Amino acid sequence: MIATQLHQTNLFVQLCVPGVSLLPEHLAHAAKDAYDENMNDISVSRLQRDVSHEVSALLTKSSSNKFSGHQLEVRSALGSIDMVVSCHGGHKIALEVDGPFHFANNNHQKRLGSAELRDRLLTKLGYKVCPLSCFVWQQWKSSSADKSGKLERIILEAAAKELQVR
Repeated sequence: MIATQLHQTNLFVQLCVPGVSLLPEHLAHAAKDAYDENMNDISVSRLQRDVSHEVSALLTKSSSNKFSGHQLEVRSALGSIDMVVSCHGGHKIALEVDGPFHFANNNHQKRLGSAELRDRLLTKLGYKVCPLSCFVWQQWKSSSADKSGKLERIILEAAAKELQVR
């Protein structure tokens, strides 16, 4: 786990300052190898499938043709992206469905640094990032509110934002 985090941090530094590495070459290779091995063990969660099903329904019924498609579990230079939603106009939205392990144990609104770093890396790679918390998704599922409408709104808001690394 630590080697994976070292690789992500080193990648972020390299994207921000080309030619700079935090790690000596042998450690950078070892961290990348551990990261690549970890990427082989990725599986799609029930939560991700639920959200993907709703995105599919949204794309099917979208009358304004705002979206051109979506893919579940997309591989990138960073590793795995939960879902990529393509919008007309060229925007690629990285929809990251964050389960409970992406949040502090005592505060479901406080995301862990690893999730924040992932979002910043995706932004550096040209994606507009749209994190969706499992807690928000559960609220949407349990209410009579329109999940599709809320999902469409957060995806379109992500497409419209000019995200910058803070």
